[in-house]
Amino acid sequence: DFSLIIVILMTGHNLELHVSNSQIQTGAFFWKFNGSRSIITMYPDKSKYTGSEYKDRVEFLTQNLSLILKNVQLNDTGTYTAVASKDKDTILDTFFVTVEDSVKNTLDSVSFSSDSCNFTASCAAELYNVSRSFTCDTRRCEEPRPQTHGHAFLDLKLSGDWVVCNHSNHVSWTNDTRDYRQMCWSQTGRTQRQSPNPALRPISVKYLNAPLAVLQSGLRCGA
Repeated sequence: DFSLIIVILMTGHNLELHVSNSQIQTGAFFWKFNGSRSIITMYPDKSKYTGSEYKDRVEFLTQNLSLILKNVQLNDTGTYTAVASKDKDTILDTFFVTVEDSVKNTLDSVSFSSDSCNFTASCAAELYNVSRSFTCDTRRCEEPRPQTHGHAFLDLKLSGDWVVCNHSNHVSWTNDTRDYRQMCWSQTGRTQRQSPNPALRPISVKYLNAPLAVLQSGLRCGA
């Protein structure tokens, strides 16, 4: 039997993979990436070989066959397999690993005049981008053509005096907020009313309780 385990973590963190059955008495042992690329090979005499792409990035614990892959990046996303080999190859565990970036957002003012401010706010993160156009005066701001929704992981909206960009993925959440009056009227040189807030609030990034989110499927498959 072998287990299927889903792992999601952020770029820059270390990936730790532990074998559920590490009692390998004889034969060789491998950690493989996407079914073919060898990360670690441990031979029957306990000597080890590390794949050239991983020489400075991995730790292998011979006592329990655990693998630690350091400083993971997006291209480390894939399937990791623990394989014991004697008369034939036997899969011990399979890990489906997804590496995600922390999120980044941008909000940009486009154009303004002496009496009104027309701007397009763009909220961009990873592969997604949402843009919405607003028309404002010194008292209020509205969207001529309102949008009812954004992307599942990316949302741009007007909330009171603030243009708010929210983005999340499995490993982080970011909120970027700007006061539309500061975006518009401070650039025209006019004095704005009731605007004690700075033009850009500090971006706050919140992570999950642990940098590594591991979901055990509870599924075991027969060999």
